[in-house]
Amino acid sequence: MHEVEVFQALYNLHLVVLDNTSNTKLHLADHTAFQLLHQPCVELTGKVTTEVS
Repeated sequence: MHEVEVFQALYNLHLVVLDNTSNTKLHLADHTAFQLLHQPCVELTGKVTTEVS
């Protein structure tokens, strides 16, 4: 018998924001990224499963 674990896909985005004066690096965790994208991560990646034997 195989055991299947299901993992929840979460956003972990690293962004570089540029303008005409400089740039900055930002890290967006799951909740903040969801507010920006209006789409759960799982809709982009599909369900993530790992089969353990």
